[in-house]
This record gives sequence, structure tokens and C-alpha cells, in this order.
Amino acid sequence: MVVDKLNFFTKLLGSFGGRYIFNTAQKINLYTCGLIVQETMKIFMDIYGDYEIGIEEFNEALATGVKEMIADMLDQSYLFGKGLGDIVSRTPSDSCSAIEIGFWALMGKESKQLIEKPIWVPFEQPNEYIGKLVVGIKRCPFCFGMDKNIESKLTKVHYGDFFAIMIGGILQEIMEYVGNDFEMISKETKCFMRGDEKGELTIYFKQRKN
Repeated sequence: MVVDKLNFFTKLLGSFGGRYIFNTAQKINLYTCGLIVQETMKIFMDIYGDYEIGIEEFNEALATGVKEMIADMLDQSYLFGKGLGDIVSRTPSDSCSAIEIGFWALMGKESKQLIEKPIWVPFEQPNEYIGKLVVGIKRCPFCFGMDKNIESKLTKVHYGDFFAIMIGGILQEIMEYVGNDFEMISKETKCFMRGDEKGELTIYFKQRKN
């Protein structure tokens, strides 16, 4: 049953669930995933004959794939008959817990070395945008080994937008699952390749118009 806001015990159950999934599932090396992403982007670039268009098409395909994957996971049970659908709520700020648990399920305690604790920032005078979720990146597995000049060749997108779009796609499906009519606008707002002190992904929660 979808709830309005997560309580302490539900968050605790989610934390246990993330650890359970990490301990029982096949391990994923994100640096290997980073290399796969780089090569896939090159394939898209070759197909479309342009790096920027290739990135845009890759991002669109990724968003669709992530939403389909999360839609399946929301109805599955993992621990004590509970699953992802039991640790999400209608309160946007609870999305921080879902992202944190998700990274733990993928990487275990190493996730703390990769990302900062996700932060929900409500807008003081919300209109169509009610707030944003910000994820700081301490170490980026997707920039590793990349040509640092790539960013200077891009005008409409950033190389790391796909990482934000992946997170935004997860949140989009969660919001639709709980009945919230939001559109996720996902951006990479800081990047090591642009000389920033850290990476940063920002997902804006936009209220859809009826």
C-alpha cells in the first residue's frame, strides 16, 4: 500500500533490504559499467554521425530502459514479502532514501565513497517546480579514462547527463507508481571534466499541468 510519508521503521526495512540485495545478487563493477557506457556512446555517435546527437539518442534510450526496469521491480518482493514498492511514498523528500538504498544495493558500503547523501531542496516559492533532489558525486566511474576535451565539443548537453537521467528515470517511475503527477527534469550540474571539485546530479520535480 502506498503511504503519504515513510516512517523510521519503513526506512530501516529498506536499509536492510538494500543490504540483502547486495549480499545475494551478482556484483556489479561500476567502473566496468563506465567503460560499457563509453563504448555504447561511441556506437551511437557512429550511427548518427555526431557525438552530441549520439549522446541525446543514448540518453533517450537509457531513460526508457530504466523506467521499464524499475516498473518491474516495484511489484517484486525481496525481503519478508516486501519490495521496492513498499519503501516509497508520495512525499518527494523520501526519494532521497530510495536513491541511497538503491546505491547500497548495487555497491554495498563502497557506495558511501561514490556518492554524498542525497539532499532534497524545496523551493520557497514553488510554482510549477516544487523542489529538487541533489546527489553529489565524490568519485565518478563514468568519467574514468574519458577524453577531457569532450565537454568543450558539446553545446546542448553534458557528457554526464545520462547519469542524472538514469536517476531521474528511476524517480519518474516511482512518482507515477505512488500517484504523483510530476515530471523529472534531470541535469548534470557539476562535473570533474569541467574542473569542478565534485560531480553533481540535480533532478527537478516539475508539477505537470492538468
